[in-house]
Amino acid sequence: MDPQRDRHAALGDLRIQIDGTRPAESTGADLSILCLHHPIDISPIAHRYNLVFAGHLHGGQIVLWQNEKGLYPVKWRYPLNQLDMTHGSCRYIISKGLGDTLPIRYACPRGHHRRRP
Repeated sequence: MDPQRDRHAALGDLRIQIDGTRPAESTGADLSILCLHHPIDISPIAHRYNLVFAGHLHGGQIVLWQNEKGLYPVKWRYPLNQLDMTHGSCRYIISKGLGDTLPIRYACPRGHHRRRP
C-alpha cells in the first residue's frame, strides 16, 4: 500500500487530497483536507489546505457564554475551543464531539455546528 497514493482521490477532474495527523509538505491537489483529532494551531500550515477538521475538546461540554472568539469558560484553558475559524483561504472547523467526558452538557449539544452566514 502506497501512503502517497492512498491519500489522493479524484471526482471528475477535481483532485482531492485528505491527510490525517501528519500534514503534507505540499498537496498539489485542487481540494486539500486535513483531519485532526486534537485541535492545533494551523497558522503555519493553513496555506496548504482548504478545509481542516478537528475534535477532542467537546466544546468544553459546559458553555456559559459564546462569542466569535470561542466557547467560554473552557476557552481560557484551551485557546482553540471554538467552532469555526478562517486562516486565509482555509476553513477550520472544530467539532463539539459526539461523546462526553463527563455525563453532563450545558448549552453545548453534541455534534452541533452552526453554519456561518
